[in-house]
Amino acid sequence: MTARTNPRHFDEVVSNAIEFLDRSVVEMLKGNLRFSAVFFYQAVELFVKARLLHEHWSLVVSDPGKADLAAFEKGDFHSVTLKQAATRLRSIAGDDITTAQRAFEPIRKRRNRVIHFHAAELAGQPSTGMIPSSEQGSELFEKTPDEIIEIVMEQCVAWFELHALLTQRWRQYFDDSRGKIEWLDSRMRELRPYLTARFDRLKPEIEKLKAQGKKITECSACGFMGNQDTEIFPGMTRSRCLVCRREDRAYRFPCPCDDCEGKIVVSDGGCGNCTDCEKYISIDEIISRLEPSVHPGDPEDRSRAFCSDCQSYEAMGGTVVFLEDADRYICFNCLQDFGAREVSSCEWCGELVTGESEDSFLMGCMNCEGRMGHGIDD
Repeated sequence: MTARTNPRHFDEVVSNAIEFLDRSVVEMLKGNLRFSAVFFYQAVELFVKARLLHEHWSLVVSDPGKADLAAFEKGDFHSVTLKQAATRLRSIAGDDITTAQRAFEPIRKRRNRVIHFHAAELAGQPSTGMIPSSEQGSELFEKTPDEIIEIVMEQCVAWFELHALLTQRWRQYFDDSRGKIEWLDSRMRELRPYLTARFDRLKPEIEKLKAQGKKITECSACGFMGNQDTEIFPGMTRSRCLVCRREDRAYRFPCPCDDCEGKIVVSDGGCGNCTDCEKYISIDEIISRLEPSVHPGDPEDRSRAFCSDCQSYEAMGGTVVFLEDADRYICFNCLQDFGAREVSSCEWCGELVTGESEDSFLMGCMNCEGRMGHGIDD
């Protein structure tokens, strides 16, 4: 955290985020869906702003050029939106949260409908939206409306992505709040009974897939045995949960720890954890371990490139690495894969990038502005 950022401000934002998320769960359990939607989004936005605050206090002001420290100290300023905060994290800190943003977007849209418009799916406070008590039994689950389940699914997936950021990639910033974050995780699990109704309704379909030989595993987001895995190429799998609808990719390779037979699982968004010893490994370390010294297919080609999709980079360069076993380039930030013809050198700066390089001499790439950026008449 910079010297000009008061640690107290960071702690206050985190504290508010924790309180809002807890309130969201409370309101959901009461069946107050409107308040739950608003509080949940507010919590997500505050956690992301807290991360941005670590870079510099002025970055959470909508117009940093007009940022005034005295006004900021009093809370008299317009703050960034979630989208603006994510853009600044990527461009200033090299911290790309595109994957998490995709999970946050349904939360944002629903919150906007609640705040500005009539949200038909949140009309009233239906008693069928409440978690059943032990006296009520499981009959209430069967009556849970689909629209309520939909909201819980959105929050479940969004929390999974946010929890991963807070406890993995951003854990150095939120380590002091680790206990409270895990407490929030336990609070979110109180919403799991809502998804039981959906899981029960999907059981026939899931059993049919199993009978067809499809691989069904436990979803890391919702915890139900409804995740359908498909291998794309050696090491890389695509997953889609039938229960919460979370879709992702994961790349697995042997854990580097001695006497550990586990696998490092790299999820969308970079970094990974071992399935056995729980070793944490950063995206830069993943790349350094998997990156060949030269492109095996053509020694003249480099084996590391920049991803034009997520535009992420690490200390040593791009996050796209050529994997010989897969015969593909893989971005270890967004886990998109590219064929050899989808990676080429920028005609202006010479950096290896994914996507079209035609016109890159004039327009440049993610690393340069091309000839246009240097003035036509120079």
